[in-house]
Amino acid sequence: MARATSIVNWLVPVALVAGGWTGAWGVIMEAPGYTAESMTTYALPFASAPTAMTFASDGQLYVSHNSSALSTNNGAVYRVDSSWNASRWVTGLVRPEHMAWGGGTTYGNHLYVVEGYKTPYTRYDGQVTRVSLSGQKTPFCTEWLDQPVSIGFDRSGNYGGSMFVGLGDSDGIMWVDTSGHTSWLKYFGESGSGSPIDIEIESDPQGRFGGHMYVATWYDQPHLTGILRFDSDGSFTRVLEGISGARDLAFDESSAQLFGGDMYVFGTLQGEANYKLYRITPEGDITLFARGLSYYTAMTFGPDGALYLAELKSGNVAEITRIIPEPATLLVLGLGGLALVRRRRRRA
Repeated sequence: MARATSIVNWLVPVALVAGGWTGAWGVIMEAPGYTAESMTTYALPFASAPTAMTFASDGQLYVSHNSSALSTNNGAVYRVDSSWNASRWVTGLVRPEHMAWGGGTTYGNHLYVVEGYKTPYTRYDGQVTRVSLSGQKTPFCTEWLDQPVSIGFDRSGNYGGSMFVGLGDSDGIMWVDTSGHTSWLKYFGESGSGSPIDIEIESDPQGRFGGHMYVATWYDQPHLTGILRFDSDGSFTRVLEGISGARDLAFDESSAQLFGGDMYVFGTLQGEANYKLYRITPEGDITLFARGLSYYTAMTFGPDGALYLAELKSGNVAEITRIIPEPATLLVLGLGGLALVRRRRRRA
């Protein structure tokens, strides 16, 4: 059985000092024609890394924060409204490692949060918690979840419309049905240190990435680390040989295709230590999109077609950044002013 640390701890170490994490970051765009804007910042009661972010059907942005370095039940989900006011919305979560929105699937209009192992550690003590948009928590799945760290939904139909959960101790990916029962999609076996950090499935089965499941991983085993593409029978291929480890990934699936309909990966290249944001084409071409990001970064595409990032900054502060095309790029795309102006930055 491989022992994997939480998302907060497996990333490149950053010294913890009084008041927060050392270092200062800011998004630096490398891709021409795009700009990054800080939309809001919000104070955290302690240094708690953002582990996932997603929009829900109410138009609000939700960000999960892991606090595994402190008391085990201090994890939380923050809600950021359309005026960019953030509030500590759901609390009492045990090491929330990842989160996904179930809308558009048979799992319903709920947020699903994977909660990791407790202290002291006992095998199979993780769970998936279902959260309604009113903030009510309900245990959804507790069956055979050995340090769950990631979660994703199939909207393509290529994988039975199911929920999938990645395990960081009994390493592998599990199917989870609508009753909360589990079975293996793939068991990696004795896999060393690491975790399947993020699971994403392109919604359109005829999309640029074929409606396939892609898993972002970090492992000390070369054949498992980076980006894995899974088939429905559990077989997988390590793609993007240049990516040596990945923390998060997202598809540009909006109708506007402001980001070329490509895949975006927050990860490292072979021989590098710093995590950066890369743009990936279906042909496997890798280009640097942005750098200067905190090691503790989550991302998602929004309903407006923009790319959103959540970072842990110094001083126990979280920051939400939006990346959008510059006006000239919008004109080239034939989109004019678009609807991006509808979610304006919160002004002090």
